[in-house]
Amino acid sequence: MQHRLPRVSYIKAVDVWLTTCLIFVVTSMLEYAVANMLLQRTARQKEKAARPEPNSNILKAFQSSACEKNVNGVPTAILGAEIIPLTSKKHHVDMPTLDFTPLESKWNADNLDRASRVIFTSAFAIFNAVYWCAYLLN
Repeated sequence: MQHRLPRVSYIKAVDVWLTTCLIFVVTSMLEYAVANMLLQRTARQKEKAARPEPNSNILKAFQSSACEKNVNGVPTAILGAEIIPLTSKKHHVDMPTLDFTPLESKWNADNLDRASRVIFTSAFAIFNAVYWCAYLLN
């Protein structure tokens, strides 16, 4: 049927329709890939959090042998011959603790999927309204 029509140099209505539909299909496939990547990243983070830290038993054993309890139950550290309570402000140095836990992002796979449903549906409805108004009213 297409070969019977004359060749024209301008864009036809069907070209606009097919190109737009192709763009919607490709972007929905990209959204699926990004959602899948986010889902795998979340699963990996949960698996890593559930796994015990290597050498954690060694660290616990070292800390428990270096600290003793005095009569009041206050932990003390043994430094040479001197016993210094760990709650003492005299030798206490505040060190900032570094937290390497990943920040929670609001863009997880579920939120991306919900947003995409609304955005794609709305955009396609708007495109349809504009497309059919433009070509049927001409």
